[in-house]
Order: sequence, then structure tokens, then C-alpha cells
Amino acid sequence: MEGFLLYIVKSAGISTLFLLCYLFFLRKETFFNANRVFLIAGLVLSFVIPLVSIKEIVWIEPVMLPSTSSGSPVEPGVDTPSSTLNWITLVLTVYGLGAAFLFIRLVVNLLSLKRIIAKGDNQEENGINFVETQKNITPFSFFNYLIYNPESLTKSDFATIVTHERAHIEGRHSLDILLMHTVLLLQWFNPFIWLYKDSVEHNLEFIADRGALQLGRDRVGYQNLMLRTMVGAAHPYFSNSFYNSIIKKRIVMLNKQRSQKSNVWKFGIVLPLLIGFVVSFQTTTVAQIKKVENQSENGLFEHVYSINKNSTDDEIAEIKSSIEQNGGTFTHSLKRNAKGEITELELQIKNKGTGRFTSTFPFSECYFGTTKDGIFVADNTEVFNGLKTRMLLRKATSTKVNDNSNGVTLRSSSGNKPLIIIDGKEKPKADMDNLGLEPEEIESMNVLKDEMAVEKYGAKGSKGVVEITTKKFKGSKTELTVTGYGQHLVKADDKSNGVSIRTSSDVKPLIVIDGKEQLKADMDNLDMAPEKIESITVLKDKTATEKYGEKGKNGVIEITTKKED
Repeated sequence: MEGFLLYIVKSAGISTLFLLCYLFFLRKETFFNANRVFLIAGLVLSFVIPLVSIKEIVWIEPVMLPSTSSGSPVEPGVDTPSSTLNWITLVLTVYGLGAAFLFIRLVVNLLSLKRIIAKGDNQEENGINFVETQKNITPFSFFNYLIYNPESLTKSDFATIVTHERAHIEGRHSLDILLMHTVLLLQWFNPFIWLYKDSVEHNLEFIADRGALQLGRDRVGYQNLMLRTMVGAAHPYFSNSFYNSIIKKRIVMLNKQRSQKSNVWKFGIVLPLLIGFVVSFQTTTVAQIKKVENQSENGLFEHVYSINKNSTDDEIAEIKSSIEQNGGTFTHSLKRNAKGEITELELQIKNKGTGRFTSTFPFSECYFGTTKDGIFVADNTEVFNGLKTRMLLRKATSTKVNDNSNGVTLRSSSGNKPLIIIDGKEKPKADMDNLGLEPEEIESMNVLKDEMAVEKYGAKGSKGVVEITTKKFKGSKTELTVTGYGQHLVKADDKSNGVSIRTSSDVKPLIVIDGKEQLKADMDNLDMAPEKIESITVLKDKTATEKYGEKGKNGVIEITTKKED
């Protein structure tokens, strides 16, 4: 029922947009028939547009968490929404009472009209049923019935009124009135819908007045007849009556000069507003996991799915359909709170194995799917980050991460033992069978191969390098790679918090800091924080010797530091 309330509120919003456009731009125009179409279209579209939904798909990278197998088998289930009495019940009750009251009033008036027609003297002429009644009522029409009290009208006045009411009957204006009152039943809480009702009724009177004059009625006499208001007389509130409370407005519109055709552009003003409404309120953003094709060189997962607390039943149904299309089965049961959020979830996926998931309270999210080796199911983002790193490592280097040990184990498909760097420190004696690290301790892994590894680490990196940064590592991660004389890596040393320089050759270049030659500078520690460096320039060969003579024969590294204000 919460969805129904939202639908009605959106419907009221659309009708309000049409009304405001009419009041501000069209009400004073004499496009009466076009205004009628505009107003009726607004009523119809107010119930159609909220049913239109634009789905915006946002593709996100697939994620994978380690498999869990705990929990009991899950049987297929259905949602169990909370039945607690809440504000939605109260709002629905008030809304229902208001709609019921208006419905009863409408039925009572229809029955009253039926009695008047049944007891009156009926005579059909030219498609109009004239009904004479002795009740003290003003002349009015309803569909093809024209009800009047002959004692209150002269023959001349009656003839004029017939031309007016004939315009209502032939134009089927009663359909507009009934549609308006039906919408009023559903949107009675919207103050603008009552103004909408008045606008529809007023415009129909303008159409009938113009129709009467077009049939030859005298303009002055017609206006004088409108001014003879019948005191104490009444008519059903859903009917079209010649005498009503907008006589002044009708006379003004009768004498108003016809609007210029160039003003028809005003009818299009509502279009950008409707587009804005649809984009703002009828667009649903759906997050879809990118599916990774099963390619052996990738070494990654085949299909990844995720469910979070805001996942809809339709989204879960799409996941189930996708799994079944790929030869698997998927069952689940869940519970939602009053907001529609998932609070408890159990699921089971079968395909190359079986994976089960049982949420803890409160449920947040879970990931599951298939790899080329089997099933994975998980809900721990921290563990996921570690596993994702391992999967990327396997993709980049054909290095396997063993899940059987308590720590991280590296396996190289080439049989070579790469250089291992942990938190910036070389680990020449690191045990590849157990690095002494848990997956969740790893912040990131970076794999260097071939020339890239040799350029950065020299001959030590000839078999590849695996750089591992742990989450507890607090050292600076600032690195500056300078290309020029040889290959230089200028980086922050986590031990000294200074800058060290490594070259791919054994020669020692001349170091110049802020124009001063540093003949005794320690390349392993320049005693300088990396954030104080403004720029680094590398000179070699002729350029270096021309500027620094014999001292620059091995190359020169010019360092300019930042000046303090």
C-alpha cells in the first residue's frame, strides 16, 4: 500500500503541473477547445506518467569474496514484511475516509438526478431529452438530458438557454465532469485539484457560451439573461448549468478579442516540466555487476552477483534468472522492515558446487557467484579487498595465492622466485610458502616484470618483483621516478623518512642541491624529506660536462628544494 500512496502523490504532482501551466499561461487565452484538451490530458497523464519508469543501469566492477559454507540449506521463501501498525496505516485510513465521503456524495447526487428524471415529464426532440420538473432548480444538462422548471422561464429565455445547453450536450461535456470528479475522489487531499475542477467547469461554460452565440443568439440579450441569477435555485454539483457563480468571468470572455494563433506555443510549456518530473522521480538507478567472461588467461571469476539491503524483489528475480540461465539454481528467503529494507537474508546457490549465506543482523550486503573452479559466497568487504588483490595478482603474473594456509602463499608458474618487497623493504629470504601475512592485512600488491622490474631494482629484479604494502605500514609512499641519465628511482625511505637514489649502473653521479655541489652526499639517504623537493633534473654526457666539467662525466642530478615563505 505504500507504493499506492506514492503513486497517488506523484499523480497529484502531475495534475498540479498542468494546472499551474493553465493558470499562468492559458487561462486568459480564448483557445477554449484547445484548453479543454489540455486540461483533460493533464488528468489522464497524471495517472499514466507515474506508471512510466526509466531504468538507468550503472555498471560496477565485479567483486569477489572468499567462499563460506556455513549455515543450513535454504528453502525457497517469500518476503515477510513487517505487519506492525505504523503511520502508513493511519494515512491510508484518513485517505480512504475522504475518498469514501466524496464517493457517497457523488452516488447520492446521481440517485437524486435519476429520481428527477423519472418523475419529470420527458420529451425527446432532436436528440435532446427535455425533462420538465416542478422542483426549484436552475436549468441544467447531464449527457443528453436537459432538466428545467418551465414556470421560471419565458419562452424567449428558454430558447436561449437551450442553445447554451445544446452546446454542452453535443460536446459531451458531462464526460469531462465525471472524469474530473473521479480524479477528485483519488486526489481529494491535493488543494490544487479543487482549483483544477473549477478550471475545467469554467472552460466548459466558455465553450458553451461561444457555441450559443455562433447559433445566432443576440450577444447583449444573452449577457442580460446570464445576469438574471435565480435566487434559491439549485442544480446537481456535477451537472452543467446555465446559471452559476462565474457570470462575470463568462461575460468577460464573451467580449474578449480572440487570442492570436502565435500564442499556441504556451501549450508546450508543460513538456519540459513533465520531462523534469520523469527524470527526477521516475528514473530508477540499478547497479549491475559487470560479468567477466570465462577466459582462462584472466584467472578471475565468471559471474558475480550482489544483494544489499536496498535490493528490490525484481533485482533479486533477475539474479535468479541469470543463475538459472547459466545452469545453476538459486533459492532465498528474506525479511524486510517498514522502509522496505532487507533485514535478514538466507540464500543458496548451486553451480559447480554449493554456496550458502546466512546474514547477521542487521543485514548489509553480500556477494556470490561462480569462478572457473566453483562457487564463492561472502559478505565481508575487508576480506574481499584482500582476495581481490590476490586475484589481480594471479591475473598479472600467473602467481597463485594459496588459500590452504593461514598466511599468503605465492606460487609462480615459471618456477622463478621473484624479489619480494614488503613495505618498501627487500625480503631476499622471504618464504614464498608463507609470507607471514594474512590476506586482510594486505593493503595492495604491485607486480613488476621484465624491463620495468630491472629498471627499478636492477639485476635483483630480473626474475620479477612483487611489491606488497600492508595496512599497518605508516611510512611515506611518495615516489618520484626520474628518466634521464641512466634510470633513477628517487623515493622516500620509510626508515629514515629521507630521499634515497638508486641507479641502474654502479657509477655515482654528481649531486647538486640548490646550486651547491654535494661531493660527499650519501645516495642512500640525502637527509631530505620528499615533500620539500620542488624539482629534479638529470643531466648526462655532453650536457653534464659542459655545465660541470670533469665532475659531471658520470652524470649530474640537480635537486631544487621548495623555498619557505
